Amino acid sequence: MGNNRTISTFGDIVLGPGAVLQSVAGIVPTDTSTVNAGNVILQEGTTPGELRIQASMRLFVQGDLVMNGNNVAPSPGPAVFGGLTEPILGIFESAGGEIEGNVQINGIAQVTVESGSPPSPPGSARPAGPGGAELRIGGNFVNTSTRPDLFHLGNGTVILDGVTAVQTFEVAGRVLSTQAEMFANNFEIGNLRIEPGASVRFVDAFDNSLASAEQESQIVGQLFLSAGASVTVDAAGLVFVTCINQGVDVNEVNFGLFASISQLLTPSARWWSVVCLGLMMLSAGTIVLGRRRRFQRTKA
Repeated sequence: MGNNRTISTFGDIVLGPGAVLQSVAGIVPTDTSTVNAGNVILQEGTTPGELRIQASMRLFVQGDLVMNGNNVAPSPGPAVFGGLTEPILGIFESAGGEIEGNVQINGIAQVTVESGSPPSPPGSARPAGPGGAELRIGGNFVNTSTRPDLFHLGNGTVILDGVTAVQTFEVAGRVLSTQAEMFANNFEIGNLRIEPGASVRFVDAFDNSLASAEQESQIVGQLFLSAGASVTVDAAGLVFVTCINQGVDVNEVNFGLFASISQLLTPSARWWSVVCLGLMMLSAGTIVLGRRRRFQRTKA
């Protein structure tokens, strides 16, 4: 599509194998092209479906954004499963995608929300809103990918603003030994905003890390919790470098973990986990069990 153009349909936009939707007229910083659709579906293929927006372009989806990559290799290396390549979604520079329904990754997909050069140090906040790439989600975020190497949101912004129902957000990262490790191919997000009136439940329903005994977490550079939002961390982790909290009381249920990276990496935190392990051997008290199993649990 050319600069400052509009593609609009009440139906679906399906980008099957070999189909690419992007600007081809030469990107300029003022390009305000828009794509409007009921649903957008990106398919795997030997040459996959690809949607790429950049400059000041906008994507508006009234329904769901679905990426289907069930026949893509589940781990880096030689392609198996028929040798197909993952569908691709790219949001770059100051572009924005607004999805009123769900964002659903079925199998493997490549997702990029990239504002510019990588942040330094890893996990430092990037600009949100105007001037930065962002993905706004009004429904659930469903992620069954096991390929964190294809998930590039460490330098972008995700905004959760569903106000008509509870949004569920699938966490997929791991709490590792250093901050740098947590922001390297770990399903990390640079900036995560939860808007006023939104109700979000972070869950760990799928084993994205392929480490079945380990509770997964969403790793965030800067977390912004707007006044009036509701946040629950349910049998999962929400771990951040910095948090701007406008009075939101975060609910931790079923051994959920809400903590800063500095809290988790301090010697006192590591010492406490060892003490809890010793106490667990002496007693099955629910408080001790709950505290310890925030760091590790066995999935059903």
